[in-house]
Amino acid sequence: MTLTKAEWLLEIAIDAFGKKPMSEITAPVVRRCLRKVEAKGNYETARRLRTKIGAVFRHAIASGTAKADPAYALRDARTLNAGQAKHATNSPPDRSGSTPKTKSAPLKSETPHEIGGQLL
Repeated sequence: MTLTKAEWLLEIAIDAFGKKPMSEITAPVVRRCLRKVEAKGNYETARRLRTKIGAVFRHAIASGTAKADPAYALRDARTLNAGQAKHATNSPPDRSGSTPKTKSAPLKSETPHEIGGQLL
């Protein structure tokens, strides 16, 4: 990942979290930030953003600024996987021989919380 891309991702997080102390940023707060990105159909960006937020929190844990990584709790969240292709299914084929298609529920747009410039 380039420095420009990393800075862009961090700007998204800073805009979403504002001046909140890192100790007040929980998994639901991070999830709201990610869902805002996903609502635009940018699933890969949301995944990379979650990874970058996790990296910042791991650094903060190592330096004693934070006690936990809220992004880690979202590593298997269904919403982050919504844009990925399904390669296998447990459903039997219908009479036409094709497998049934599944639809994702539309995501609600939520107002993001704010966090401080601690992510830079």
